[in-house]
Order: sequence, then C-alpha cells, then structure tokens
Amino acid sequence: MADPSTMWEEFLGGEIRYRVVDGIRTRSLEAGSGEPVLLLHGNGGHAEIYIRNVLPIAAAGYRVYAIDSLGHGFTDKPDVAYTIPQYAAHVRAFINEIGGPVHLVGHGLAGWVATYLTVHHPDAVRSLVSLNGLTHLAAPDEKMETGFQQIQALSKTATTAATPESVRSRLNWALADPASATDEMVAVRYDIYRRPETAAAMAKIVQVESAEQRKYGLSAEQLATIRVPVQLIYSENPVENWANFERMRDAIPGARLERGDGGLIGMWEAPQRFNELVIAHLGRVAAHA
Repeated sequence: MADPSTMWEEFLGGEIRYRVVDGIRTRSLEAGSGEPVLLLHGNGGHAEIYIRNVLPIAAAGYRVYAIDSLGHGFTDKPDVAYTIPQYAAHVRAFINEIGGPVHLVGHGLAGWVATYLTVHHPDAVRSLVSLNGLTHLAAPDEKMETGFQQIQALSKTATTAATPESVRSRLNWALADPASATDEMVAVRYDIYRRPETAAAMAKIVQVESAEQRKYGLSAEQLATIRVPVQLIYSENPVENWANFERMRDAIPGARLERGDGGLIGMWEAPQRFNELVIAHLGRVAAHA
C-alpha cells in the first residue's frame, strides 16, 4: 500500500471535535476506544503535530485525544498571561470533561505542563510521557538561553508578519531535517498564524522564559513526589541537553529515559520511533496494573 499523500489521509477514521471546558472552546483530534491518552503539543503548536500518532496509538487499544492547548490552534485565546498553572488548569478541565485519569503525553512546553499537572494533581494522571519536556530542574544554560531567544524571534515574525516563508522558518528550527516541513503542514500552520487573535496570544505565549514562568519550574524534591510511571524521551534539539533529562530521570522514582529520533518535534518527524516508545510505555503500565 502506498504511503498517505496528505496528513488527512493519515487521519482517516479519526474525529475532529470541539468541547467547551471551563468556558474555553477546545478543539481536539480523536480516535479509538479504551483508556484515555491525552497528547499535548508544545509552544506555538497545534493538534496536527500529532496527526501521525493519534491513529497508531489508538490502534493499540486506547482512546486518544490531541488537543489545541489554551491560546493555540483553534482553541479559544483568552486575554490571560498563559502561565504554566493556567495551561495546567485548562488540561485538567479537559480531563474532567472526558473522564480521567489519563495517560498524559506532553511535548516541549507541554512536557513542563504535563509534569506540573502530575505533581500538583496526581489524581488526574495515570502515567506520564514527556518528549523534550522542560521542567527547569537545572538553571538555564547557554544552549537554552540561545534557543529561547531564537524561537521568540521566529515566533514574533511568524505571527506578526505571517508569510508561508516565515512560518516555514519557525518550523524548520524545530526539525532535524528541513525536508520534514511539508508544504501541507506549513499551509496549515500559516492559516493559524495569520489570524490576528493568534498574534495577540503568541505575544504572551512566547514569554516561556520569563521570570513569571520560571517560578513554576519543578524542583528535584517535587519531581520525587511523582508516583505514576514516567517515560522521558529526548531527541536532539536547539534548547535542551541530554544531561538535563538524566537529571529528571534520576529525580523521578522509577522513570525511564530513551532517545527518540528526529529533532524537537520528533513525534511529527520520526513518528514510528515515537509511537513505538509511547505504546511500549502504555503496555508496561497495563502489565503492572
């Protein structure tokens, strides 16, 4: 059988739904039946970044949800500061709507959000997967500082002066191979980024490295309170170092750490490896239930 030619062919059989959770109209891509798995994208992303993962994970026996996070994609964009607790509150409201606890999968900024939620609301989380997820366990180093300066500049250009080229440049920054930025993904992201409400929200969203956000970083002592199974995944990226993930693995009881393929958004760029790691993690959780 030929490979799908579009992302929507890859998603045939899935659903697009909207729910109002805690007053926020929230978009999700969904498929399957079974225990819920909730996929959270990173800073400036949207649910389509998981479109190569929803159906394969669902086929393993799960109900999978990939949402547009607060202020992102086609989810509402309220006039808020977009702090880690606000993101986490939105995710918790979505979990309450669909019924939890959930297997929580977070990428980048959402890895931080997912871990924060696991620490502060453990009743909502059945297990945790974090792909290149920030927690600020270690102080920001030169690579992290440079990476965030780059993504802030790229995000500002891509939303305040949106063109297909500026959107592609921002997407390429997160990829190991720029050829992974398909014309279709660029077109979808451009359609989102060119909207005035996206630019207004992104002006706040990109301040992930502000002092206001850093105060929500998680300490080793907080990570040590996690009691659910945890899978950390690291792939080469412009922000984080492998050593930071080793620190997180060592701080979280029983956590596993694996290398993924691709760049920062490995779930899109190298979906087979990502799907294998997530499904294996879910299988281990089920085996020890």
